[in-house]
Amino acid sequence: ILENGVIVHRDRVFGFVFAFAAGAGHKALKVITWEVDLYLLSKGSTFKWDTCAPQAILRSLGGDIYSYRGSISECKPIPLCYQEVSNEVDNTKCNRNGLIAVRDLGLLEDLLKKLTE
Repeated sequence: ILENGVIVHRDRVFGFVFAFAAGAGHKALKVITWEVDLYLLSKGSTFKWDTCAPQAILRSLGGDIYSYRGSISECKPIPLCYQEVSNEVDNTKCNRNGLIAVRDLGLLEDLLKKLTE
């Protein structure tokens, strides 16, 4: 699994431009409104209540919110799941595997391909 600093470097090599915004919901809204193409968060610092509404909106627009670590490890988009089975009760509310929000699935598939080359 790639560490956050490595991803930032590799994304810059791929020609991506970074935009910054506060809050997970605000960042997802930027994807929903096409202000940015992709929201990538490699750490588990968001919660399911931060992503459930934006994920529903993105799905209605042809996009989705995916598990960062799941997608990287499987080399294919793995949508966030809200019915995970876990023995850690407190951890089930956290998107502990990070996330990737996109409206264009092709962009995510291209990114996954580049990250795993």
